[in-house]
Amino acid sequence: MSFMAGLASGALTVNKAMLRQVKNQKTLRLYGASLLIGFCILCIFTEMKIIKSTSSGLAMLSFLMAITGFLVAGIFTHASLYEVGDQKKIVSPLYSADLIGGFIGSLLGSLILIPLAGMSVTALIILLFAVLSLTLI
Repeated sequence: MSFMAGLASGALTVNKAMLRQVKNQKTLRLYGASLLIGFCILCIFTEMKIIKSTSSGLAMLSFLMAITGFLVAGIFTHASLYEVGDQKKIVSPLYSADLIGGFIGSLLGSLILIPLAGMSVTALIILLFAVLSLTLI
């Protein structure tokens, strides 16, 4: 539930912020970079929690899931609005890419990475992908 609440708030927040700054491309690029930096910070925080073996209660896990949802929806919204003239043309391929990426990510994460490498290494791999995505912006 908290992940879905984060998705809704992230999509609304980034949508409103980007629509206000449509003409300022530098600010729009900054929004995308800040979302990816936030994702990197979330990965590092998760890695530190795993290394220290500290337990998290329901409130902390709900908060982290809400932040994750906010960042995921924010990045998706940024990708659908950034330098797009006609949004109708980009939504279908973007949504398809999202579903394919979710499919591949769930298979890799649940069947290969977490069972074989552990959660700590998986968090570092996700951090690597977030940093690589940041270089694209």
